[in-house]
Parts: sequence; C-alpha cells; structure tokens
Amino acid sequence: MTESPPSSEGVHVLVAEDSPVQAQALRISLEAKGFRVDLAVHGAEALEMARAEPPAVVISDVEMPEMDGYELCRALKADLALRSIPVIL
Repeated sequence: MTESPPSSEGVHVLVAEDSPVQAQALRISLEAKGFRVDLAVHGAEALEMARAEPPAVVISDVEMPEMDGYELCRALKADLALRSIPVIL
C-alpha cells in the first residue's frame, strides 16, 4: 500500500515580501497548490500577523524595510509560541 503525499489544502503560509510583484507571484503560485496565503510587506508586520494567527510556515524576503528577514527569523525563534514555525529565507 502506497501512501499519498500530504495535502497542502488550507495550510496557512505567511509571506513577508516588500515587492508587490514578487508577493503576488508567490501568492498565486502557492494558492494554485491549495495553500492559504497571507502577505506582509515587512518583517514587523509579519511578526504581528504570526502572533495573531500562527502560520504553518513563513516565507520571507531578506532585505525589507522596518524589519528584515533575519530580524524576523530571530524574533520568531525567540518567541516560545512561535519558535517551532519553519522559516524559509
């Protein structure tokens, strides 16, 4: 008996990206695969959104205004409630 791959349907992904074009391209690609996507325009907004509704994964740009991707990753890993969320930079 073979196992089917896990479904991405409804899995919450938080994308932190300051480029509207890149953010929309990621959203379209991920939603086409069944993911539920929220967009943040910088790391500080992404951190606030993650605290309000923790995502399954965070995909972040590195260079952003206010809080860059490295700072976002450090803040997530320092928060006991969020530290287990995988981060892709």
